[in-house]
Amino acid sequence: DSDADVAGQQQQPPQGKQQKGAGKPPPAGAAKDAAPSAGAAATAAAATAEPVDDIDVHPAGNLVAAVTRSNVSVWDVTQPTQPVFELAIDPGQKVNNRPAMFKGCRFSPAGDVLFVGKIVPGHVSWLLKFAAPGADGPWKQLRSTAVQKSVHHNALDLSANGEHVALGNADGTVVVLRAKDLSRVLHEKAHGFFVTDVSFAPSPNATGALVSVSADYTVKVTPFVDKGKSMLSTIIVVLLILLAAILLMQVGAR
Repeated sequence: DSDADVAGQQQQPPQGKQQKGAGKPPPAGAAKDAAPSAGAAATAAAATAEPVDDIDVHPAGNLVAAVTRSNVSVWDVTQPTQPVFELAIDPGQKVNNRPAMFKGCRFSPAGDVLFVGKIVPGHVSWLLKFAAPGADGPWKQLRSTAVQKSVHHNALDLSANGEHVALGNADGTVVVLRAKDLSRVLHEKAHGFFVTDVSFAPSPNATGALVSVSADYTVKVTPFVDKGKSMLSTIIVVLLILLAAILLMQVGAR
């Protein structure tokens, strides 16, 4: 890929192979019947030719996403003989002769987006966003963005409300991004050695906390505030107060 891609510009790589009409979320009320079994998930994972780096289950329970170093695949657990969607790494995508690889995956809470991490160790981290198929459309890639340079992530997580993505990095730092536009909310040194996993603590508002663990035998809780979100909430509250004041003045004038 070009230097422009490493610098964070969006790109539109190949959309990947997919079965026609497959891999769609089930209709409302079908989640119980489509709940994946351990056997089905194991069959999907075993079908790949490499060790599986990460998996995630669709909220409806009918799909499993699996990521290896060179492949992203989505499987229908009710018929896991072949993936309903598959995307291979571009073997020509290198930085300083080091090849790119996939790293981590998460479905959004609504199940309409699949986030996939991609890295070149020591150089760059990308986040890819895939739209799940709708009534008529196939799986498609929405964007691929280099979210950080000079370092790569080892771990990826998505908040329970789907609003934030977290990365745990090889240099001991943690990063929180807005899921919508991948803009940065937090970048902080959390550990003295590389991060091995990250997880969001439940939070209903703009104030959250990220839990991270590291090879330095430490667990760290890092609080964060999404100032963009909290500012919007403040503006809305101020406007509501002004509207209420205007209404009260009009009632008093009568």
